[in-house]
Amino acid sequence: HEQLAGPWLNLGIAYTRSGAGDRARNAFETAAARNPQQAEAWNQLGMLHRRSGRPGQAATMYRRAIEADPEHADTHWNLAVLYDRYLPDNAAAHHHLLRYQQLTGSDDPEISRWLTELHQRNAPNMTAGATGQ
Repeated sequence: HEQLAGPWLNLGIAYTRSGAGDRARNAFETAAARNPQQAEAWNQLGMLHRRSGRPGQAATMYRRAIEADPEHADTHWNLAVLYDRYLPDNAAAHHHLLRYQQLTGSDDPEISRWLTELHQRNAPNMTAGATGQ
């Protein structure tokens, strides 16, 4: 069923697992073209871009995934990682990690520690902004 997105998504995942990155990207792009609301296709494209050293393009793909499905928990996780490690933005990382925790109902203490760390790292920015500095 070439007109459906699901088989293309599954094919892309299989290509990713086998190390065929270009084929995976083509399959995910086809899935996204067949169904732009297929959040996982955008999410997978984002992961491919991040692994290839293109964090800006990864962010674009992840944002498309969130537009397609604002409750796609894995994409919120990926955005939290991206904004924490690749495109430093503590506020954005905190927002997406918190959203991930809300969507999954996770009570993982590591996530709570990470949220606290992100909040503390962002606190000086919030204070500076509040005082007009």
